[in-house]
Amino acid sequence: MAPLVRHFVATRQFPGQTVNGDAWVTFNPGRGARIAVIDGAGHGPQARAASELAITSLAETQDRPLAEAFKRCHQVLLGSRGAVISIAQFDANSLEFAGVGNVEGRVFGGAKSMHLAPHRGLLGMALPTIRPQTFVLPDNWAVLLFTDGVSQRSGIDLDPRDAVDPQAYVEQGLEAWGRTSDDATLMLLLPEEAPNFRQV
Repeated sequence: MAPLVRHFVATRQFPGQTVNGDAWVTFNPGRGARIAVIDGAGHGPQARAASELAITSLAETQDRPLAEAFKRCHQVLLGSRGAVISIAQFDANSLEFAGVGNVEGRVFGGAKSMHLAPHRGLLGMALPTIRPQTFVLPDNWAVLLFTDGVSQRSGIDLDPRDAVDPQAYVEQGLEAWGRTSDDATLMLLLPEEAPNFRQV
């Protein structure tokens, strides 16, 4: 049985811009929850337009294998600013991850965090061969996804399950770790029953 996944997000646009080139979308295809974090190249209206094209494409392929979803999204983004995207697909006790660009992530729950590393590339410009990673999810897991507007020279590797309020965690994390030179998004994913957090 596929797990129920809760998501908590904090995001902000590049200072001085009125639109955000970062975006995210969640789906629940037959195999389980699928969550994508998208970063349109650059910032401003053209970055936002690329993110919206990506969301439309991902919606159309939400029940397809990840490699196929990325290939279709690349085709749709040709001629646009382009975008980098990472997708987390949750099944019973596992996580399938694939990404193109620099939307990275962490899986928490074991003795140490596991790094979710996307392939180099830019959808709409350069599509690498997609080889999804599969992780067995430990009990009481937590997953972070974040765009490159969030500094990795920060507390991003601190276990988020030590926090009390997951929404406050992402909001405070974005405030502390977000760069002022780009759009920035921080997403926390948790199982429906997460014992270390109060229900919100």
